[in-house]
Amino acid sequence: MTVRRVVECSECKERVLTRTAAGHADYQEFAFPCPKCGIELRFGMTLDQQNPEVKYTLLKNGVWRDDLHDAPHERKFDTETLISIDPDEPMMPFLRAPFLAKDTGASMQRHAERYHALQQFWPALEKMSVHQQNQNRPLLLKIAQELGYNDPIKTDHDALMTMLHAFDAYGSIFTCDNGAARKQIGKLLASVRRAPAGQTELVAFFEAEARWVQLWNQLMSLRRMWATKVGLIVLPVYRSFDWDPAKATLAEYTLSQKRFEELRPFFVDAYETLSRLAVVAAGMECVAKHGKPAIPLSKREMPLAEFEAMANGAKPDILHKLGVGPLFVPFIDAKLRNGIGHHSAHYGVLLDDIYYQNQSGTTIERFSIGYVQFCEKLIRLYAQVEACAPVVCWLRANVRDDVLPLV
Repeated sequence: MTVRRVVECSECKERVLTRTAAGHADYQEFAFPCPKCGIELRFGMTLDQQNPEVKYTLLKNGVWRDDLHDAPHERKFDTETLISIDPDEPMMPFLRAPFLAKDTGASMQRHAERYHALQQFWPALEKMSVHQQNQNRPLLLKIAQELGYNDPIKTDHDALMTMLHAFDAYGSIFTCDNGAARKQIGKLLASVRRAPAGQTELVAFFEAEARWVQLWNQLMSLRRMWATKVGLIVLPVYRSFDWDPAKATLAEYTLSQKRFEELRPFFVDAYETLSRLAVVAAGMECVAKHGKPAIPLSKREMPLAEFEAMANGAKPDILHKLGVGPLFVPFIDAKLRNGIGHHSAHYGVLLDDIYYQNQSGTTIERFSIGYVQFCEKLIRLYAQVEACAPVVCWLRANVRDDVLPLV
């Protein structure tokens, strides 16, 4: 279904016909520059997916007009696929962008799997987590079977492992490296299992001060933000990973939904979470290679607690020395994280860019990044969190007391 409505700019009175393909999200928000004066026109739609019904619940710098034909300009929007940066592109986005893939059928299947994971898989996992915490095996088993897990659940440990396997399966849906990082993490876990003495010391470190609990809750919070809001905003960018480069590049397209203020806290949280996962992975590598969770440097050993306490932006200096470094270093972009975390960072509608700055002493560096390029970085950062998340599941499976505060 395509919804059509004319908006008139409050500043210069220019009129634009908006044509919006209704998507699956209950709330959708779009922004574009007025074709005449350049001011940001922004509108939001609340959709009743059952009836269906559309309500325009937000309008910035404009007024709605009833005459659909009295508009010299037209803008097209679609929450579920990328749109051309050419404002005069004649085709609706869903008629062009999905067919840029090398294998259209496979790309559409992966896209459908991601939407299903957000809307069906994640809610089931949240229920499963509650039943596991409450030691309600019958209800946990019911959900597990609905998800296709048919192994018997006779003990609390069985219930925990079933849930952890389901979380790992969910996370793998959002990785974007064809499983390369997950394969490396699998090798790391296998090597740790062959070093029982160091393994015990490593688990004890993460049991102390409830580190593993904090890490698990941090990962769950990030996943919840992704499933309920962020994923539905940026998901179309995944489609560009399937494109035939001879047909199009991401620089020629953008996202309809310009929602930087909602995306940037997620980027910061994903950055912090990946940095914490790097501590676990570093400890595992040291256990596997040296029998204890301490990082060997040229003149001394760095205790894992010291590495954990380092500023995240400084962690790559140590990670470069480790085999797990490539899993983390390319994604720990401290300049971008610090810049977008600052209150001065903002979205500019005219160039479809994000502007941010970093300050060191009296020196200020100013940067910009295209909005869709920022969204791609956000996706790849979150994808790497999910690629490395099995280390958290391993911790939880090995702690002596699997107790989380009830929520």
